[in-house]
Amino acid sequence: MNNNIIPTSPKSADGGQLPPDSKQLQRLKAPYRFPDVILWKLFVILFFVIFAVLLLLMFWLSAQPKKLRFSVVRATIDGGGGGGYNLTGGGDRLSTGDLRLVLRAENPNRLVSFYYDKINATICYGNETLSGGKNLPPFRQQRRNVTDLELRSAARDLRVEKAPGDAVFDVKLFAGIRWKIGPFKLRRSCRIRCLSVRVPFGSSKKSFNEVHCHVYTDD
Repeated sequence: MNNNIIPTSPKSADGGQLPPDSKQLQRLKAPYRFPDVILWKLFVILFFVIFAVLLLLMFWLSAQPKKLRFSVVRATIDGGGGGGYNLTGGGDRLSTGDLRLVLRAENPNRLVSFYYDKINATICYGNETLSGGKNLPPFRQQRRNVTDLELRSAARDLRVEKAPGDAVFDVKLFAGIRWKIGPFKLRRSCRIRCLSVRVPFGSSKKSFNEVHCHVYTDD
């Protein structure tokens, strides 16, 4: 005995089949559609994402971040230990002296401030490192601000002639910084190179000429 039931279409009184109703036709013909609520939510999310990107882009273009400026504005070599210079070897070597440098950091931006979280300074004389890996205090530099940083190091056995009355140094700095633009902060690293800094001795009548540094920002 076969218990399978085969569905048949409804029939009319005269035995003919009735046409399907309108609801059946809609289910058969209408394709699948996302609910209107889901489509509305997707549209709102996409709108806010595009709006946020455009807002950030407009703010960045209006800020127009400019490169930081560094320069050595003052420098001198004084006699070590509060005394005079100890010259040896016919007067062409300085055995002891105190090197003092003033490095100026300038932020020319009107909408961008900087956090200097780490500053590492190295002073080189020829192939020798006088002061390596010296850490300077961290600080925050406001918009359109100028900040002076002081570097000190003991200088020994400087090869210097009497006529020029100065010595030449290289100053290198590495800084871990954060850019602050409105509510946004971006981490960057910055390398500063101040080359051929000619420093007069304290007893010399020569004046110091400002040296502009090269600034490299890593993206």
